[in-house]
Amino acid sequence: MTVVGRVEVFWGLADDPTLLRRAVATVLEVAIEEVHEHRLCPRCGSSEHGRPSARVTGRPAPHVSLSRHGEHTVVAVCQHVAVGVDVDVASEPAWVRREAVGKALGVGIVEDVREPGPAWVTIAAPPGTTAVVAVDQPDAPVVVTREGPATPVR
Repeated sequence: MTVVGRVEVFWGLADDPTLLRRAVATVLEVAIEEVHEHRLCPRCGSSEHGRPSARVTGRPAPHVSLSRHGEHTVVAVCQHVAVGVDVDVASEPAWVRREAVGKALGVGIVEDVREPGPAWVTIAAPPGTTAVVAVDQPDAPVVVTREGPATPVR
């Protein structure tokens, strides 16, 4: 049975340029060389920055999201629905939630979430940080951490 809201999470260092491609390759069970990463800014059209995406020739594109804070990077991959992930200082949980939800909706940071809005969950994160995964569906996602901190959620 396929879980529509299954999100696979991968943690790495902020300076790891292959983390997103590795995550997608792992989820889709293909070689990392088959994964092509792209970015597109919805405001200016630049491919130098903006929302990341990943493609594998001949396969449906998975939904991906990426966030960095300090030395940490987190990538979320979902094959069936739009996903957003954010990590930031632990003292800003509402901000982290708004960023993750905005990424899942593809609109940036949101103040008010539509009802039924994207579902979100707090996930295990490195000490001193909070991380949230959101999906553009009303049911909470099933989050599987494939690579990352063993730190329990606070």
